[in-house]
Amino acid sequence: MKKTILLMLSICCLCSCTRKYESSTPKDLIDKQQMEDILVEVFMTEASIRNCVITNQMDSLDIWTAQQMNAVLDKKNVTYARFLNNYNYYMGHEDLSKELMEQVVNRLVKMETEATIEVQKSRKQTTTDLKNIKSDLKTIQVKK
Repeated sequence: MKKTILLMLSICCLCSCTRKYESSTPKDLIDKQQMEDILVEVFMTEASIRNCVITNQMDSLDIWTAQQMNAVLDKKNVTYARFLNNYNYYMGHEDLSKELMEQVVNRLVKMETEATIEVQKSRKQTTTDLKNIKSDLKTIQVKK
């Protein structure tokens, strides 16, 4: 009997320690488009953080991270508590979270693709400029 009670108490403790997603709709629900916008900026901030870690620029990283996250949320007029409550709600509903995260990933991929294209264009422009300079140099050679 004691083992059964101890087992039940252990299960209850473990279940209460796990993160529960919000099952009821928050009264201050952030609409899906705004949540998508916030998550895109959050993931972009996380990418910047990873870049700082990779390049060993970790001085005051915690403070910088908090400032960046607060800036993202302030720009959208959303408090961290509201964001976290809404994030838990969206992630607790499989269909909503799947659709939301697909949109976020699609936007991030599009942004990355556009940035890559811009880099390639600038490299091509630089190469073209160098070719023009090289051809100009040939025409300016001094005759002996």
